[in-house]
Order: sequence, then C-alpha cells, then structure tokens
Amino acid sequence: MQMYEYELEAIKTKQPNADLFYILGKIPVEGGEAFQHLLKAHYHGKTLDTAAIIDELGDVLWYVANAASMLDVPLEVLAQQNIDKLRRRHGETYNPAHYGPGKTRTAAELAGLVDK
Repeated sequence: MQMYEYELEAIKTKQPNADLFYILGKIPVEGGEAFQHLLKAHYHGKTLDTAAIIDELGDVLWYVANAASMLDVPLEVLAQQNIDKLRRRHGETYNPAHYGPGKTRTAAELAGLVDK
C-alpha cells in the first residue's frame, strides 16, 4: 500500500466531529500504549508482545495521517519534509556530533536537581 492510499483509507474512518485537538492528543496516548508493552517486558518480566506494539504503532500512524490531512499536508510531503530535516541535521547517516558534549542533559540536570 502506498502512503497516499493509506491516508485516503484512514481519513474515511475518522469520526466527522473529531477535531485537531482530539486527533493530536491521541498521538502520545497511542504511543504510550505501545511503550507500555516494552515497560511490562523490561520491568515485569512479561514476554515482549511485538504484535501489540505494531498494532499500537498503526494507531499512531492513523492519527498522524488524520492530523496531516486536517492540516492539508499529504503524508508523502510530511515524510519528505522530515527526511529533509534529518539530512540537514545528520547528513546521510546518524551524526553523533549533532548530540555531542554540551548538547545533551540528563533528566536530573533538566529538572535543576544537579549542576551540569
């Protein structure tokens, strides 16, 4: 399936009165549901349910497709803009220098609990 085909199909299933606030708000919710499976495997010894993670990622994609549509940007354009941004940041492959010394802080540093 091509991205534009997916986008057309996803848009068909959006509730007519769903607004951008709801659609964007659901992206982190669905991402959290995907992450929950990893947390359970990591901290509670559960078997990692990759099928469930993939299912939740599909839900994230559905919300992204609908948000993009509501903003009048095709998924293909959104995807290309993201790749263009990543190329400016990293070049053709991951660029660790982009996140080099002095550019990242720990959660404790961000919270002001420790000095950098």
